[in-house]
Amino acid sequence: MCSSDLGWIFEDGVWINRKCDLKFKDTVKINDDFMKLAGYYVGDGSSNGHQSNIYLNESEGDKENEVKLLVKRMFDIECSTSKITTERVITIGGKPITDFLQSLFGKYAWKKKVPQWFMTLPKEKLIAFLEGLVASDGHIKKNNNKSKSIVTTSELLFSQIIGMILRLRKRFNTTIVEPKKNDKITSRRKSYVISFDHSFSKNDLFYLDDYILYPIEKIEKSHFNGKEIGRASCRE
Repeated sequence: MCSSDLGWIFEDGVWINRKCDLKFKDTVKINDDFMKLAGYYVGDGSSNGHQSNIYLNESEGDKENEVKLLVKRMFDIECSTSKITTERVITIGGKPITDFLQSLFGKYAWKKKVPQWFMTLPKEKLIAFLEGLVASDGHIKKNNNKSKSIVTTSELLFSQIIGMILRLRKRFNTTIVEPKKNDKITSRRKSYVISFDHSFSKNDLFYLDDYILYPIEKIEKSHFNGKEIGRASCRE
C-alpha cells in the first residue's frame, strides 16, 4: 500500500493529503516534530480502523504531554487519553492519519519499519526519530555513560536502526533473544536489542576505508597460554 493511494502525496519535503475532508492540517512537514512523533509511534504505537494509539507507562505524564503537543503541531487536532491497567493510551482519531501512519511504518509490531528515504535524511532528523523511539519503547541506563537500548520484534526495523546509528557514528552492540516458553508466558517471536552509548551530540566512531574503528577504553596486562598468531606494539 502506497501513501499516494490514500491521498497523500510527497512534494518538496512535505506530505500533502488531496482527499481528506476532515478538519486537520493536510500537510505534514518532515521536521523534528514529525520525526519524534514517528519514533513514538514506531516504538509503541498501533493502528486500528479509524484511529491510532500510542502506549506509555502510567507514570510517564511528561511524555504524554509531549505526544499530545506533537500531534497538535503536526495535525492541529486534540488527542484523547484512556487508561488500560498500568498504561496510558493516547488515541489519535482520523482514518487518513491512521492510513498514513500504517503506510509509512507498518501495522504490526513485528512488521514495523521506516521508509527507505528515512535513511538518507539529515542526521539531526535521525536523532529526533531515535529520541522518540527511546522515549516510547527504549531504556536509558542511569550510569556515567547513560547508555540507551531499544527492543523490537521487527528484524527489518532492527537493521534500519543499526544503519541510523552507524550514520551517527555511535558505538553499539546487539543481542538477539530467542522465544521462551514457560508456565505463564509464551513469547512467539525473537526480540532484537540494540544498545548504544553516550549522547547523540558526540561522535565516538572513526572510519577508515571499509572499517569502523572503536576507541580503546582500557588496556590491561594478562597471561596468555594460547598460540601466538600475530604481534603488535604500542608506545605510550
